[in-house]
Amino acid sequence: MVPHTAASRMNRKTIAEKNLRLGYEFSRYLIEHPAFAKKISSAAEIVFLPAEDHALCRENLKIAASIRARGGNPVLVRIGRIAPLRSRLRFVRVENGANAQPAL
Repeated sequence: MVPHTAASRMNRKTIAEKNLRLGYEFSRYLIEHPAFAKKISSAAEIVFLPAEDHALCRENLKIAASIRARGGNPVLVRIGRIAPLRSRLRFVRVENGANAQPAL
């Protein structure tokens, strides 16, 4: 086990950036799975526990403990895997601006 030092721990900016990305993906998930959203209280504070990012998971467990300590209601969302991003663009074409034809 590696001891936790300032250099081995994630900084707040990195934690925030990663949690923002997870929050965006989770919002998309809730839009696609509205029944899942009903399981979460409006007073809940969401804490992500990504299986593939052990360091973030550890930091977020600390955040959940601090929420609990102040009387909050942390809801732990365990994320098993994040699929690679794929573009949703279809029928894409690149044209030279000088020879471009107006779209019909």
